[in-house]
Amino acid sequence: WLEAGQEEMRRLKKYEVYELVPPTAAPKGTKIISGRWVNVRKHDADGNPSTYRSRYVMHGYLQKLGVDYNDTFVPIAKAASLRTILALAARNGWLIHQMDVKSAYLNGTLEEDVYCKQPPGFEEPGKEDWIWKLKKAVYGLHQSGRQFYVFMRGVFISLGFTPCPVDHAVFIKHDEKTGDTTAVGVSTDDMAITASSDAAMEKVKAQLKSKFEMTDLGELHWILSIRVDYDREKRILQLSQQAYIESIIEQMGQADANPVSTPLDPGSLPTMAQCPTTPEEIADMKNVPYRRAIGLLMYASTGTRPDIAFAVSYLSQFMQNPGRPHWEAVKRVFRYLKGTLDYQLTYGRRRVGLETYSDADWASQEHRHSISGYVIQIDGGAVDWMSSKQAIVALSTAEAEYVSATHAVKAIMWIRMFLSAVARPLSLPSVLNVDNQSAIHLSKDRRFHARTKHIAVRYHFIREAVENREVRVQYCPTDDMTADILTKGLKGPRVVKLAGLLGLERST
Repeated sequence: WLEAGQEEMRRLKKYEVYELVPPTAAPKGTKIISGRWVNVRKHDADGNPSTYRSRYVMHGYLQKLGVDYNDTFVPIAKAASLRTILALAARNGWLIHQMDVKSAYLNGTLEEDVYCKQPPGFEEPGKEDWIWKLKKAVYGLHQSGRQFYVFMRGVFISLGFTPCPVDHAVFIKHDEKTGDTTAVGVSTDDMAITASSDAAMEKVKAQLKSKFEMTDLGELHWILSIRVDYDREKRILQLSQQAYIESIIEQMGQADANPVSTPLDPGSLPTMAQCPTTPEEIADMKNVPYRRAIGLLMYASTGTRPDIAFAVSYLSQFMQNPGRPHWEAVKRVFRYLKGTLDYQLTYGRRRVGLETYSDADWASQEHRHSISGYVIQIDGGAVDWMSSKQAIVALSTAEAEYVSATHAVKAIMWIRMFLSAVARPLSLPSVLNVDNQSAIHLSKDRRFHARTKHIAVRYHFIREAVENREVRVQYCPTDDMTADILTKGLKGPRVVKLAGLLGLERST
C-alpha cells in the first residue's frame, strides 16, 4: 500500500494537480478541505486480486454548493447502451476491446478555487502546515466526475466522434472514406470500444493514447463486474456476473444454503401485513442487512439477470420496515442465484434481430396497482428490461396491458434512435409482442372510447408510434410471452422456460 500511495503522489505531481501554498494564501473564511487515503484491491474476471490502488480522496461533504462547486451531473453509459453495443458488435462480427484511463479525474480542470490539506504521510518537509490549491479535479470532490467528462467529451469531438443523442456517454464515429464504424461506451474511466475493422480499432486506440494516459486491456473480458466471453468467429457473445454473485452470496451468509428453483415462492409472497409492528419485532430486525441485500441484488438484476428483476422490485417495497418473512424471501433470491450461478446472458444464438415483449399482471397485489414488464432483445438476448409497479390503478386487464405496452414503446423508440446513431436508421417498424387482444386493438384505433376515456393522454403515445409505422403491435400467445417473468412470481418449470427465452443459458 505504501508503494501504491507513492505511485499516486507521482501522478498528482505529473498532472500538476496542485500548487503548494501557505495557509495565508486562501481567502479569509475559505474552507480548507481534508481528505484521506482510500485503498482498493482491483479484481480480475475470476475474482482474484489483480491490482493494489491507492487514492487520496477529498472529504467532499465539506464542500459548500455555490462556493466550492456548482454543477455535478456526469453521464455514464447506460447498462442497456453497453449491452446493445455488445450485441450489435457480435451480430456484425466487430472487434470488442477495452481501455482504461489512468487517474481519469486528474485530467479535468477545476473552475472553482478549492483548497485542501496535504495527504497524511506525504507532507512536504518543513512545510507541513502548508496547503494545496487544487488546479485539477481529484477524487472525492463533487465536481470531479463532471470536469473529467467535459474534458473527455472535448477530446472525442476533436477526434471526429459524435456523442450519441440518446446516451451522451456513448461516442460514435462513421468513417466515410473507409466505411468503418467505431463506437465507444464510457463508464467513468472504463471504455468499451467496438470497431468494424482492425484498422479502425488500431486508429482509435492510437488517438486515445495520444490524448490520455491509457491502459490497453486488449479484448474485452471484464467490465463493471461483468465477464464478457466473445466468439467472434461464431458471432456469439455471453455476459455473466458469476464472480459478483458468488461474492454477494458469501457476504450475505448464504454460501451453505440449499439452492431453490424459483426466486420467489408464488404461493406465499410476503405482504405489508407482515411488517414489524411491536418493539420486539422491530428490534429483531435492527441488525438484519435487508437494504444492503436489496442493493446487491439490484445490481445483478440490472446487469445480466432479468430473471430476478420482478423479485427484487417486489421485495424493494418493504425496505422501509422489513420483517422476518421479507428477509426469508430475500434469502430465497440468493438461494436461487446460487443454483443458477452459471447463467450467461447470450447474444447471437438466435439470429432474429430486434424483438420486444410486453406484459402486465393486473391488480394481483395488495396495493392493487398492476405490474408492468417489458424486455427488448437482440438476436435472442435481452438488452433492456423493466419490472415496475404502474403509477395508476388500472380498471381492467386490457388497460393494464395497454399501459405496459406504452412503456415498452417508449423503450423501443429509445433503442431505435440508439441503433440509428450507432449503425443505420431502421426503415421497418419494430415489432411489439403483446398477449392481450383488447390492448392490441386499443393501440391501433380509437374504438371503445366510452370505456377508455379515463385513460391519461400520455398512455395513448403508443397510437402515434403505430400510426407513424415505427412500431407494429402483434399478438403473442401467453405461453411464449417472455415478459411474463417480469410481472409475477412463477413456478419452477415456467421460470426455467422464460429464463431461456430471455437468453439466459447455462455455461458449458
